[in-house]
Amino acid sequence: MSISVEQIGPLVGSSFVVQTEQGPVELQLASASERERRGLPERFRTPLSLIFHGPASAQLAQGMFTFDHPVLGQHQWVLTPILAEAGSSGSPVVVHYEVYFS
Repeated sequence: MSISVEQIGPLVGSSFVVQTEQGPVELQLASASERERRGLPERFRTPLSLIFHGPASAQLAQGMFTFDHPVLGQHQWVLTPILAEAGSSGSPVVVHYEVYFS
């Protein structure tokens, strides 16, 4: 199933459960946006970026994960860590991830 911004946009702010080797980790969908096509032929989908926020206590490496959501069901997506936000003590408190469809 191909995900569109129209399908996932209303789910911004909701939680997805990601299945990991250490057990389930909850990530919150922070944003869903289409990217510029930059000359991409019409036969290809418009690139889509999903940004998730998750706890620093369960940092995930880049890889393929199973995502569960009550509305979308279960999907296999490649997750990439993109930023770790530090708290006042300097240690990470929130990790940002991206799932990118092109």
